[in-house]
Amino acid sequence: MASERYNHDLRPHWKLVTDSSLNGNDTFELVSPILEGEGGLEKLERVCWVLDSCNVKINGSCGLHVHMNAEDFNITTWRNLLLSYKHAEAEIDKFMPASRRGGSNTYCGSLIQFPDERIRSARNIRELQGLFPSRYMKVNLQAYSRHRTVEFRQHSGTISFTKIENWVCFLDRMITFASVGSLPAGIRLEDFPFLGEKQKLYYKLRTKKISRMNNMNKKTYMLPGDERIVAGNAESLCMNSVWAAGWIPTVPTSSICTILPNVMWCRPG
Repeated sequence: MASERYNHDLRPHWKLVTDSSLNGNDTFELVSPILEGEGGLEKLERVCWVLDSCNVKINGSCGLHVHMNAEDFNITTWRNLLLSYKHAEAEIDKFMPASRRGGSNTYCGSLIQFPDERIRSARNIRELQGLFPSRYMKVNLQAYSRHRTVEFRQHSGTISFTKIENWVCFLDRMITFASVGSLPAGIRLEDFPFLGEKQKLYYKLRTKKISRMNNMNKKTYMLPGDERIVAGNAESLCMNSVWAAGWIPTVPTSSICTILPNVMWCRPG
């Protein structure tokens, strides 16, 4: 383990680096070396134990970034992967915190806005990178130029090995599936062909848990004329009230959340 200034250099060891997007005291970003197969997951589990024993805390400015090896991707795999993630995004959003859903997060933008036809017509990775020019996307194609990887940025920050392991397996299976096909638009979680029943159950339970937490955090506010509005906080109430009045809300979404503490490098194994 080494402590360094912020950088994108790959190391053979775990490193702690600074990151200006993190909120809190004594913040750091933890970056793994390349982790492969079951042995890599075992190393990750031990690190999660250490983080927990050191009482490391995660907040809303944190995110989990997973790099998957993309050296052998052909253009069909790239297109299928983007289409699959885009078509699955609404279902994935359901088991993510509200701050990492849709296009609300500056650091992990939605794929929904990009037309399927543009993705299907791309002839090579460079054309796809031109279509998705920012690295701050839920699926970051710019990582391929620097690291020969595809980076997934949507997951919230965590030191839970169970959450990380399930997410890595989810991504690994989606990539494997992308080599032969893509998910159709409007697909539901229970119909994802690359997930087994155990992992489907895990994400169904995660979805229900997050939904309950969101509902517990909401309050009902009374407005003039006996109108009732359900909102999670004063900002949400303000936005709902503005909508009710027929105005376009101007609350900047960039103030809702930032991201970034754990970056993990993986090769399917």
